[in-house]
Amino acid sequence: MKIIAHRANISGPDCKRENRIFAIEECINLKLDVEIDLRFNQGQFYLGHDKIQEKIDIEWLNKYQDYLWIHCKDFESLNKLRGTNLNYFWHNVDMFTLTSKQFIWTFPNNVVDINSVIVCQNFDETTKYSNTKAYAVCSDWKKI
Repeated sequence: MKIIAHRANISGPDCKRENRIFAIEECINLKLDVEIDLRFNQGQFYLGHDKIQEKIDIEWLNKYQDYLWIHCKDFESLNKLRGTNLNYFWHNVDMFTLTSKQFIWTFPNNVVDINSVIVCQNFDETTKYSNTKAYAVCSDWKKI
């Protein structure tokens, strides 16, 4: 079972770590995949869930492409990543969405299979879904 660090959180929700370069790279150094939130504004890429946080570039994304699950937060970021080898997706409140690498990004508390990444909102959900046939669990908790 693959664990994907939700916004680079590994010990529960932590707004000081979320979508921060240092935290993402820390997770990658631990060999964890990371779900990040990406925005594109005035010709630049930025990390950030609800707002622009840290500026990054396409080279940084490409450097870590084997570990990143990129949640495009706006049309511009989605359009800019089209045609790249990056693993990206866009969704809002959809029960399921397909990533560019053909994984089924799955809303919490839903059906899963071997191609699913299930988003877990708390420790109990993380524990529950870690014992399923899902490809991965996206969670704020590394240890289950």
